[in-house]
Amino acid sequence: MSIPEAESSERPLRLSMVLPVLIPWAVVLGIAVAGIDFGEHFDEHYMIESVERTIDREVLLPGFYNYPSMLYSLCLAALLPDATATLAQNPGLGRERIDALKPIALEKIHTKGYTLRARVVSAFVSSLAVVWVYLLVLVWRRKWGEALLAAGLMASSWEVGYHLRYIAVDAVMMQFGALVMLLVVAYLRYPAQRWLLWAAAIAAGFATSTKYPGGLLILPVLAADAMTWSGRGDWAKRATRLVLLGVTFAAAYLVITPGTVLEPIKFIGNVSYEFKHYKGGHFGHTVAPGPQHFMKILRYDTLDMLSPYKAIASAFFVLSVAGAICALRKTPKIAALYIALPVLYTLYFTMQRVMFVRNLTLAAPFLAVCAAMGVGALWAMWSNKVWRGALAAACSAAVIASVVWQAEAVSTIRDRNTVRFLRDALAYADAHPNERIFTPAITHERLAAVRASLPSNLVTDTASATQALFIWTDGFPDGWQTFPANIPRDVVAWFGPKATNFPYATAWPEEMIVVTPIAWAREHGVRGITP
Repeated sequence: MSIPEAESSERPLRLSMVLPVLIPWAVVLGIAVAGIDFGEHFDEHYMIESVERTIDREVLLPGFYNYPSMLYSLCLAALLPDATATLAQNPGLGRERIDALKPIALEKIHTKGYTLRARVVSAFVSSLAVVWVYLLVLVWRRKWGEALLAAGLMASSWEVGYHLRYIAVDAVMMQFGALVMLLVVAYLRYPAQRWLLWAAAIAAGFATSTKYPGGLLILPVLAADAMTWSGRGDWAKRATRLVLLGVTFAAAYLVITPGTVLEPIKFIGNVSYEFKHYKGGHFGHTVAPGPQHFMKILRYDTLDMLSPYKAIASAFFVLSVAGAICALRKTPKIAALYIALPVLYTLYFTMQRVMFVRNLTLAAPFLAVCAAMGVGALWAMWSNKVWRGALAAACSAAVIASVVWQAEAVSTIRDRNTVRFLRDALAYADAHPNERIFTPAITHERLAAVRASLPSNLVTDTASATQALFIWTDGFPDGWQTFPANIPRDVVAWFGPKATNFPYATAWPEEMIVVTPIAWAREHGVRGITP
């Protein structure tokens, strides 16, 4: 077995090497919880309704399989404090007690407190991705500085940060994806520890029970087993182990999503709907499969994933490519297995006609790990202390700047029901006096209510306008089905609560103010603009 491919001395992992992960973990969880009361999310009701069905039917099944049942299980866990308190206040057993408690439980799950608690549970589980990324780099590279940077990039990623808050499957699956790859890499470094492989199969099953495309995660588990074979060996024994790993994976999935076999008709119907949905398109999120979808994904991964600042995000993306190349040269087997998974996952979604950026969060841990290795490669190349100091300072400043940006984003969430964003829009107009900015009638009235004397470059006729500034629902009054989406190149600026990356998710149920080129607004039929 030649797999271990050590890159540095085999120093044992000490507690002092592991403890630094508590800093980025506390940061990401703290920011997530600080912004947890962000208003509504368009998909959260599916999980809450699943819990409601369980209580109403008295059957521990969600009756909903468009998503697997891990998130449903987390939502049930969020109900435990209320359930425990209610049971303590109503001692006794029997049918009468159940009938008395059901309406209480049904009332609880429709309270704001329950929703916020379910979000916190989801955020906590998802935030563990930061820990797994740190440990993965530590196990693979034995360099705590690289591990801390990888974890820091995860903690400072706004894309990771806001997805953590949702009662949604994507960030939870991202966490399981990071855990699977940690266990796989650890197994490849220490093949005598076979329990790591079985644990990876279980984690892959849990990932699939969170989001169906997570089934791809069984592939690196099976490949890791095959990569440790040496010589001719007993092929029947090897094949049996692969089958048993597959059975373990399936069992872990079924433990969480038993409705696959207990409610097969409902399961097949729901999953078939999602296949057709992604093949057919989804209003403004519809894209052409293949090159167009791939380029949109690449743009998002490059300019958005690792930082809210595009320059920082793109720099770390380039470093992630460099880090992947260096890893392929130094530890080719581990690196090839590690990199193959996000490539396959991206190709799978490239073939779909629907682009939701939430589907892409799985890539965040892989990009963060590879970016940290890219920085590590530069560190190894530069022996000069000044250059190394500059590199460390630049990386630290980039991560801190992104964290500070997220803290400011939390303040916008808390101000979502104020006139702050109308004032921000007016400040934008003040700062761009050379732009002639068209505003539709309703938007104009709302701005005038905040400031009586509007900037002179805000106009209500389009003849000389260079830009359009409008409340999104004022510009597109016919409903979210008409909203263009995935339009970061077309949005010059936007003002509103930063609970989502709005240019990608334009159906967000909060009032947003958007600035676009006038040509784009005219092309897309923004209200008040003549063709």
